[in-house]
Amino acid sequence: KDLAEDLRKLRQQIATNAPQEFSSQPMSSRQSAEDSPAPVAVDGGGGSTTLERTKTLAVRTAESILSEIKEHPKATAFAGMAAVFAIFFGFISPSVRQKFSQLISNHQSTVAPFQNIRMTPLTNAGQSVCAAISPDGRFVTHAEKKDGMQQVVFTNIATGASSVIVPPLQFAYVGLTFSRDNNYLYFTRRENNETGVLYQVALPASPPRKIKDDVDTSISFSPTGDRFAFIRVNKATREHSLMIVTVDGTEERTLATWRDASNVIVGPTWSPDGHSIVCISAWWDKDARANLIAFDVESGRPETVRGPQWFSIYHVAWLENQSALIVCAKERALSPIQLWRVSYPAGESQRITSDTTNYESVSIARDGTAMISVQTRQEEKLWLAPGGDAQSARSIASMVGRVYGLNWTGNGKIVFSSMVGNNLSLSLIDPDGSNQTELTATARDNFTPATTPDGRFIVFASNRNGSVNIWRINATDGSDPKQLTFTDGNSYPSCSPDGKWVVYDNQANPTVSVFTVWKVPIDGGQAVQVTDKYTRMPMVSPDGEFMACRNLVDERTRGMAIFAFNGGAPVEQLPIPVMDWQRVQWTPDGRALTYIAIDKGVSNIWSYDLGARSSKQLTNFTTELIYAYAWSLDFTQIASLRGSETRDVIVINNQQ
Repeated sequence: KDLAEDLRKLRQQIATNAPQEFSSQPMSSRQSAEDSPAPVAVDGGGGSTTLERTKTLAVRTAESILSEIKEHPKATAFAGMAAVFAIFFGFISPSVRQKFSQLISNHQSTVAPFQNIRMTPLTNAGQSVCAAISPDGRFVTHAEKKDGMQQVVFTNIATGASSVIVPPLQFAYVGLTFSRDNNYLYFTRRENNETGVLYQVALPASPPRKIKDDVDTSISFSPTGDRFAFIRVNKATREHSLMIVTVDGTEERTLATWRDASNVIVGPTWSPDGHSIVCISAWWDKDARANLIAFDVESGRPETVRGPQWFSIYHVAWLENQSALIVCAKERALSPIQLWRVSYPAGESQRITSDTTNYESVSIARDGTAMISVQTRQEEKLWLAPGGDAQSARSIASMVGRVYGLNWTGNGKIVFSSMVGNNLSLSLIDPDGSNQTELTATARDNFTPATTPDGRFIVFASNRNGSVNIWRINATDGSDPKQLTFTDGNSYPSCSPDGKWVVYDNQANPTVSVFTVWKVPIDGGQAVQVTDKYTRMPMVSPDGEFMACRNLVDERTRGMAIFAFNGGAPVEQLPIPVMDWQRVQWTPDGRALTYIAIDKGVSNIWSYDLGARSSKQLTNFTTELIYAYAWSLDFTQIASLRGSETRDVIVINNQQ
């Protein structure tokens, strides 16, 4: 963005005494119309408005231009602009003249907020869920896990003194927010089958007081502190509504409702000038996409905030002077969640953090000198346990970051998917940890490997050609890659015992979260649809007659069920827990299914006997989570990816 051009426009604006409204700059090539969300209906104010693909926020006042100039990195340009100032300085108002004078004198030493930072851990237990810093920057509250429950802790940053202000309970905390005057804490937690409820606590400690039901996100206060905004989700209709409520929870008003099932809005943050509320907009367009949408507080009219388009955005917060937004976002599916500064209204982004950890939330002190985030680290190891005996388990490989699937090959090796550089790659390793060999180098992301019983092929999902499809390679060396599906949205393959078919789940319409199971010949050919209702993660039985899949018990409840290999209604619904990474395994005799169960933060493998309809624990691990596992073909050894995730609050100071 050209600084001289900005100043020229400002000069023209003042000289002609035109209304203080500036047109926004054209979008860059990174912000083309194709990158913006499709039009969706939004209710606001007196009627329905439409979110256009190419709308950007206009610069409404000269104050905005001043904020933008403060963010501009080319400080040396100010010396050359002194003559320009002299030409028109006498024609502008004293207040604007004073602001320019101050800007010129200070800009040489001005550093963009959080360009230079210092990080200090505030917690070290690794159990933090969400956190907030008080507006005065003196205190932090965070929710943390405790003995399978969650509690809220209040901490003095200067002294480090902490106290529990809400004891451990069987609830999940969604967000924490301080009142503008620092005197109250508001928190949202999920209750009664994940219904969000908002509470207030008078600080430093008092019993929580219920404020409002049906609050599904953290709240954000108006600059005057007399109102707050939040998102309400109607699960039955899949609508997301932006709500405004007075501070006591009354006088509720629906500012906007997002009725497109393929789009969601989350994470409201009220602008410091009070005119708009910025939310995160997420949708699917062959892949996840996310950007920021500002809703006008009076009319509800939505406009796209200028800035990059990310794969996903997790949280957003304003700087108090409204010069920028701090965003927690990832650039692509497998990138870490990092902190970014997005200048406002120019939309120029600069990365604040640059590491392999995740920063999932942000809360900023009013003076902009400090912010906090929950930093997440994940480490995993590949373990081998004879017969599932935890005492005899040994680690054969270490890795950082999530691993996306593992399996055994027909010749007794282990194939797994892990991060290598910036991509997920398939690798082979011997059971003793030797001879680790990468199979899919430089072929983008490759994950959820399956193997044919005859040991010939490894089948997996890959986005190597831009869409997610099922591929196969030779199991010995990764040679002769062959694409088996061509429709996008295909993953979680499983091979039939005769080696002739690959079953997999398919998201035929990427804008709707409906998956069905399909099958395709191992040598390629016409794919055949197997199920017509929501089914995922198929696993074929040893006799090839059945497959175990994730399904929908009802509109809201996911479960596990057995289906015939050729489809149809579920043969049997299973009492097996469903988790994000859960995929069941068959025992060699086909009489039982093994699965992962978690108790008090520790994973173990259990077996469900289909005849006796009863479960029993097979492993006795006392620490860590199991993210994936696979039995050897003779069912004598378990290869498992076990690890831990630490989540701690860090204080990030702005170093000028």
